[in-house]
Amino acid sequence: MNSSSESYVLLADYHVMLFPTYWKGEGFPGVIIDAFVAGLPVIASDWNMNRDIVLEDRTGVLISINDSEALAKSMKQVIEEKERWAIMAENSIKEAEAFHLDAIWPKIKHLLIHE
Repeated sequence: MNSSSESYVLLADYHVMLFPTYWKGEGFPGVIIDAFVAGLPVIASDWNMNRDIVLEDRTGVLISINDSEALAKSMKQVIEEKERWAIMAENSIKEAEAFHLDAIWPKIKHLLIHE
């Protein structure tokens, strides 16, 4: 097993990924895609590109920046609403496929290759 595969196996032992960032330099959060591959829905701050990746109530939830109450509420929901979060986990795995090279390459190759 390579280190990437091992990482996904380790991540899959969890129920959700927390990503309450508000770091100014945060760009495209590839760690969210890693969570999706491992079947983890994400609780993320509504910051930079997170809204473009985390689909509200489909692959996770977005919380306001620095909103510790919303973070705590969402974490509690993971425990109390297991079925809802299990559905989001399944959706996350499906959503990860949209970021696979086979899905992205046809959309971007014209930007990189001048034929």
